[in-house]
Amino acid sequence: TGVRVLQLWSPLPHAQLHHESLLRKAVRYATALWYVAIYYIAVVGFWTTRNWKRGALVWVGLAGCLSFTLVHSIYFSNMRMRTPLMPWIYLLAAFGLVAIFDHFRKCKTDPSDEGNS
Repeated sequence: TGVRVLQLWSPLPHAQLHHESLLRKAVRYATALWYVAIYYIAVVGFWTTRNWKRGALVWVGLAGCLSFTLVHSIYFSNMRMRTPLMPWIYLLAAFGLVAIFDHFRKCKTDPSDEGNS
């Protein structure tokens, strides 16, 4: 069961060949880096939107992820099985990017300029 859950949510695609070329291996690891970044930014998006008006969307998507994970923990699973959930993950990542950019924009503003407006 745990192996199937890991296969479902693993950022690293499964190797298709025993002796894969360096290019294939590089592409697999680049894909894993992409998914790790998306997952991280989506967690930031979840954390920042859980109390907003969009909170219902966040919780419905989380329930969808949980139900998919439960079904695929006893049924066939691999990276392709999470495809229906990825638009929701990308939406969370978009919220996360907005939050990250807002944070950096606030950090760049000079505190001494805030009182002069």
